[in-house]
Amino acid sequence: MQDDPDKDLFDNAHLLPPGFRQPPRVQGPGRFYVHLPNLSLEDGVGIPFRGGELRSVPFDEWRALDREVAEKRSGIYGETRPAFFVVDDIAVTGRMHAKVSRDARVLFSILTLNGMRMDPPRTSTAYVWRQGQVARFVGVHDRRTILNGPVRVRLRKTDEGLLQGLLDAVSRLEPKGAVFDLPELSSIVQACGRGGGEEAPIDDIMRLTVALEALLVKDVTAGITAAFVDRVGQFVREPGEDASELARDLRTLYALRSDALHGRDWADSLAGTGRDEPAWSAWAHQILLRAAHRVVAQVGGAADPRLALDTLQTSLMP
Repeated sequence: MQDDPDKDLFDNAHLLPPGFRQPPRVQGPGRFYVHLPNLSLEDGVGIPFRGGELRSVPFDEWRALDREVAEKRSGIYGETRPAFFVVDDIAVTGRMHAKVSRDARVLFSILTLNGMRMDPPRTSTAYVWRQGQVARFVGVHDRRTILNGPVRVRLRKTDEGLLQGLLDAVSRLEPKGAVFDLPELSSIVQACGRGGGEEAPIDDIMRLTVALEALLVKDVTAGITAAFVDRVGQFVREPGEDASELARDLRTLYALRSDALHGRDWADSLAGTGRDEPAWSAWAHQILLRAAHRVVAQVGGAADPRLALDTLQTSLMP
């Protein structure tokens, strides 16, 4: 029999981590913390979102959540200044845990579409706290990214222009959060989140291009390169941008993707392009973000985002 999602989380044993030891029973609302990896926030920097806030968590506050680890690594925590999505004073139930986790994922997706390259929250750690009761939900990275990063993005109070841009983006995209449930958008967020100079650029190129292909090139079994160049080109081209140069670069991008995917030497595809691998990786990231923003703008407000994206993909067919 499935547990009631509105039952108190600390009474739903299957929702708690294995080996969790329950402190004395306490009633009332609690606080949820979801770590967003690879992001560091200076104290006083916050991004409100869906009743919560993305903010730094002082060491003493985190120690109350993870005392065993905190006692050993206090100095590292201060250097990393990890960022958490924190929602306070809400019911401690399985339903609310699922909602906060989803809201954190949508916020992560929005930040990723604004150029931040971060691992998804599910890979790190989340906490539920209520007057001494603590439950931890640990991803594949355990607490490593909380303590060790790597930090890819640092936000400081002096970054006023960047912070205002993020606040504007969050306000604009938050109502369209359902679009991030589409597999194509989820793949884009995953592809854009990785990278950041920590892996081979050719792998980044391949992953970004595959995500772009899945987004815009549908139901093609022959002439895939030509279809990719045509459909992506017509969708992402900016006013005044040279169509032939864009087509040439997209053709090179797809060649690099194919070289990497099939284990071929990509030196010939790079030759004479005027860009090295990191530069092509950066360009692929830029083009994928441009396409993603246009898709979100066109289908994010639809009553049925799935149908709207299918219609958009069909419209790009010859």
